[in-house]
Amino acid sequence: MLVKGVRQVRKEGELRDLMTKLKRYLPQSISVHGTIDMLLHYGPSMPHTTILAADPPGSCSLVVVTPAFSYKGIQSMTVFWSVEEERSEDMAKLLGMIPGLDWSRPVSLYACCIDVITEMDGLVIAGVKQERQHTFSNGHFYTLDKCQLKTPKLNGDFYISSLGPADMEIVRSFWRYSFSETREVHLKMITSFPSVAIRMKSNSLKAKKTDVQNEWDNGSMNEKHKDIPEEERNDEDTLVSWIHSYKNGGIGNTFTVKEQRRRGLAKVATQTLAHHLLQKGHIPVVAIDSSNTTSIDFHKSMGFKRSGAVEYAIRFPEGTSLKDLEFELP
Repeated sequence: MLVKGVRQVRKEGELRDLMTKLKRYLPQSISVHGTIDMLLHYGPSMPHTTILAADPPGSCSLVVVTPAFSYKGIQSMTVFWSVEEERSEDMAKLLGMIPGLDWSRPVSLYACCIDVITEMDGLVIAGVKQERQHTFSNGHFYTLDKCQLKTPKLNGDFYISSLGPADMEIVRSFWRYSFSETREVHLKMITSFPSVAIRMKSNSLKAKKTDVQNEWDNGSMNEKHKDIPEEERNDEDTLVSWIHSYKNGGIGNTFTVKEQRRRGLAKVATQTLAHHLLQKGHIPVVAIDSSNTTSIDFHKSMGFKRSGAVEYAIRFPEGTSLKDLEFELP
């Protein structure tokens, strides 16, 4: 079947069909697969996201998500195609048809399969040769297919809840890639997508036994999880550890405040969120920079396995460079 071009995929049935097709290419397709999964489950809360696929449907494996992030200073996209099945030159023609993308300006590729990134080196897209790049991060995806650890336990000083609007500034302040999303979109991410927050009880809050077991077993963790009822919570309870989901289905921004480290809180938070995602039929996945050996060992200890290489980079067409960006790189 000849490919005519690209088309936007909007209808739920078509999105589900596309996600089923992408499942054949996992883990390489995991960034676009995860984005569609999030769109299907959290559509009303999902920031503006356009899914593009080959036209006619099913004629090739190309899928594009744009924008990859909400910061307006640069064009961004996530792209996948099967490098074994498609010719790069054919994909270049289709990429040049994407509405609203100017290939004579820098384009950021977010969490793409490394094989696709490699194939794009030297491609001529919309008449412009794509060569140079600035890499933010490169490493691997780590995925989990079953929860291998025991049910998480916390002592009575801590309890598990979800992240909320009041947590926005502290969570954002420790996020390495906060420059990529506006505050509005980041707020949607932490309040509408699955997340786990571990809080320390204040002295003024009456001691209450925390029982995570039932929520863990029945899969309702993070839906409306509150070990302590909202009306009995104390505003002085302290957020000490957290993890949340991203628009592409990955999880991350895992952090524990310095004073509460070496208590296993980050492991409890990660394990709880991973278990919740597995029970809901999602794939727990985290992208880790190759230099972050501490994070790699941490996730391996919970059963995460390396699934594929990825890169987060900005491509610069001939005649452009870092100075052409409309924002400062971190």
